[in-house]
Amino acid sequence: MSDIEMRMVEAIPEAGRMVTKALGEVLRPFQLTVAQLEVLELLWRQGEVSQKAIIETRGVEAATVGTTLTRLERDGWIVRHADPTDGR
Repeated sequence: MSDIEMRMVEAIPEAGRMVTKALGEVLRPFQLTVAQLEVLELLWRQGEVSQKAIIETRGVEAATVGTTLTRLERDGWIVRHADPTDGR
């Protein structure tokens, strides 16, 4: 790998952090986090989905998704429904 390619590979994670930080600033007036936006975007694209599907799609811990959904519900962004098959 050339020196230029190596510097580009090293710069990619930093660029990602910078984009995430900038997005966080844009979302702040809406009282949303980047993680919450990712869940809202998933729901917008796929429609109503289970918490399990969100966990599997995003690849994060169940507790993290649960907290994110609770905050989105509390702030009026989503409405949660019990699963008719298991009551959760």
